[in-house]
Amino acid sequence: MKRFMIRTLIIMLFFIILIKSLKPESNECNFVKCIIGILKLNNEVIVVLDPGHVSRKVRPGAVNNNFIFPPVINSPIEIYEAYFTHELGESLKKMLKDKYGLNKVFITYEEDKRILKPVKKLSTALKYRDNVTKNKMKELENLKSDKCFPNPTGIFLSLHLNSSESPPTKSGTQQYFNYIYSGNFEANNLDLIGPNNLPENLSNALVSDIGFNNRGTTREDFYVLSHSIKDYGENGVLIYHALSETCFINVNSDMWKYISNFDSITEVYSSVIIKYQIKRIIEQLKVCKNPIFVKPDNPDDNYSYAVANYKDKDIPYISTKAKIVMPIEFINRNVIKLMPLMKEPLYFTFLNLKPQMAKKNPVLIIPSGKLGSLQNNLSLKQTLKQYVSQGGTIIVFSQQYGSHVENIVPVPEGESLKVYGWRQDQSCYWGSVYTDIKHPVLSSLTYDIATLAVDGYIDKYPKNSVILLRRTKNRKPAMLYYKYGKGYVVL
Repeated sequence: MKRFMIRTLIIMLFFIILIKSLKPESNECNFVKCIIGILKLNNEVIVVLDPGHVSRKVRPGAVNNNFIFPPVINSPIEIYEAYFTHELGESLKKMLKDKYGLNKVFITYEEDKRILKPVKKLSTALKYRDNVTKNKMKELENLKSDKCFPNPTGIFLSLHLNSSESPPTKSGTQQYFNYIYSGNFEANNLDLIGPNNLPENLSNALVSDIGFNNRGTTREDFYVLSHSIKDYGENGVLIYHALSETCFINVNSDMWKYISNFDSITEVYSSVIIKYQIKRIIEQLKVCKNPIFVKPDNPDDNYSYAVANYKDKDIPYISTKAKIVMPIEFINRNVIKLMPLMKEPLYFTFLNLKPQMAKKNPVLIIPSGKLGSLQNNLSLKQTLKQYVSQGGTIIVFSQQYGSHVENIVPVPEGESLKVYGWRQDQSCYWGSVYTDIKHPVLSSLTYDIATLAVDGYIDKYPKNSVILLRRTKNRKPAMLYYKYGKGYVVL
């Protein structure tokens, strides 16, 4: 009996091993894993903001005893560094969360109230700040085991104002960094120094956008830089870091720029931080296996619409707060490249999107050639109807055949569409379209006739349509929009 049981177990074990060998587990970073990774990025990037100093009575930082700001402040007053750094930190946190959708943005003194209290030794207060950063960045270590995910990345930014001797002879912005890393994570290989590092980008942006003098970037062993981040290089966690002296508090001309451009300064810091989020998206797209939905049909179609060849400047910021949304099944290189030019963030969803998204994400893009296999999808047709009815706008680009549009796109009751796709038409370029109306959408055109690549046209359309562009060869609409429910359809 025992021999029989042992023999049976051996046979079962053999078949288990055989099945596993025939169907090995896939570790590929496929398209779905790639997009899911991108959608998770906002939840897992960690930003720690460390506004320097505390208050007028407790470690006020640098002081300007002779600040005037005509015509608002004509008599000299005292201003303190702590007030400005705290205001900037809170404004920056709000913008990163509300505008860009980052979920994990922390301010050191909000996480540990002891930072705001008097202490006998400065080193004690610095340790409190240091512990907040270390504890928050530890969360990144849980992500490093996923090969389909970019290197876990955190951002640490300490905010300060500079000061010089009296009377002041210096002005401008200055950034500091400290790269103490070991193991395989060498600073030079990870853009911690050089043209792509955080301090350099901050400095360039504050100079070009605000007009501060450029005092460059310097390596320093400041406590908040050298202690908070030094342990993470060997752990596979990358932390971009900087201590930023935005300008000189005791130089009135610097502070005039600071106060007058406060919102712009907040935007500068936000946009530079977001650049590192975009770098992670690029890393993620490099491991994507992007499925090719539509292959070139004719000699004038010189590449597939699904080929991924992304560069830094081509990648939009992916944000849950974005007004523009695109199903991941429709991912398209040209549309993705369009978003940075429009300076608009983008968000991905799935085809089974909820119509209620129209309130949060009111614009949905359907790129060229994506409706071919979906023209008989009644579920998608109903979803698009509800999305537009509830106030959404869908922008539908040219498809292979007109039927791909006619069978899916919602039209008012009693109306219909007749569309010709690019395989039913001859491509035109020079002087291909014209307009006979004035409309804000057309404000970039300098002439009534425009030269652009166009395939297809619209032969029949709802009566309430506004025709934006017509084909010069047959006067048929090439671009129009009409109202449907509370929303719009753009073809």
